[in-house]
Amino acid sequence: MLSKAASAALLKTLEEPPDHVVFVLATTDPHKVLPTIRSRTQHYEFHLLGADDLAEHV
Repeated sequence: MLSKAASAALLKTLEEPPDHVVFVLATTDPHKVLPTIRSRTQHYEFHLLGADDLAEHV
């Protein structure tokens, strides 16, 4: 969990990122991320695969 100061610093960086930078943020608790940060990001959900599904791809 980020502090308020860290969240504010991250928000500033997300608003004006360097051209050569791509951020990948990951969390198991997206509801704890500041709404201002969530609104500036793309969201992708990943789910665990079952053992049978994994075995098919090995």
